[in-house]
Amino acid sequence: MSIADIYIKSSLHVSLAVVSFAIITGLELGIILPLSVLFFIFFSTVVSYNVTKYGWVFIQSLSGRKARLNQILGITTLSAAGLAATAFMLSIPELLLAILLSILTASYALPLPGDQINLRNRFGMKIFIIALVWTGATVWLPILTAARGTLIISDVAILSVQRFLFVVVLTLPFDIRDLSNDHPTLGTVPQLIGVKKTRLLGVILLTICVLLGLIIHSPSGEAFIILAIISILTGVLILRSMTSQSRWFASFWVEGVPILWALLLSGASIFLQ
Repeated sequence: MSIADIYIKSSLHVSLAVVSFAIITGLELGIILPLSVLFFIFFSTVVSYNVTKYGWVFIQSLSGRKARLNQILGITTLSAAGLAATAFMLSIPELLLAILLSILTASYALPLPGDQINLRNRFGMKIFIIALVWTGATVWLPILTAARGTLIISDVAILSVQRFLFVVVLTLPFDIRDLSNDHPTLGTVPQLIGVKKTRLLGVILLTICVLLGLIIHSPSGEAFIILAIISILTGVLILRSMTSQSRWFASFWVEGVPILWALLLSGASIFLQ
């Protein structure tokens, strides 16, 4: 595989996107995030995504298929070691939340006890489980690092709803791409309302995210302006989403939106101080 293939398929890109969302949370709420928390989020994302996608392949003994995934297996193994190391640096509340999110992630990929179906394959559950886990990892986990009494509960609640909706929007291009391959029992948004209405829903949700941003940010502040720019960019990507997409349209460009957002917000916080 090429370096680009390894970068995308080993979940390094999506893991940077998740970490970027956590950085955005820290910048918007004025939280200084320890590197240990950011690395924990990164490593846990790599491990959870790769185990979900390739776990069944890793345990196979087919040498040809294993050879093509040696790099991904190596990255996953190193990330698992990093995950174990950084887990010891978390506080008890952070660790308990991480365990809860891990259980939810495992239920997404594995059948529930006494059941034959995991949460991913339950009708209409896929997009909400992803958004809930991402919100927990990138909003709730970072705020646990803040000192008590320094956060406004209403701001945290609004940011949580906004993050949940934004992740739902970012998931829509993937559901559109996979429309012809997803089993009808998944009940994805494009399956339920069609591609055109899915695009419209994405734009509506982005509009709600911008309106929520008005509640916690000044309309003339850099945080809100960047939110508006990112929402417009994401809206363009949503409107250009099709069942037949370029190779990395969703996996690179769509998932890269949080990375760009974090870079813009970090740059603004540095140069406008």
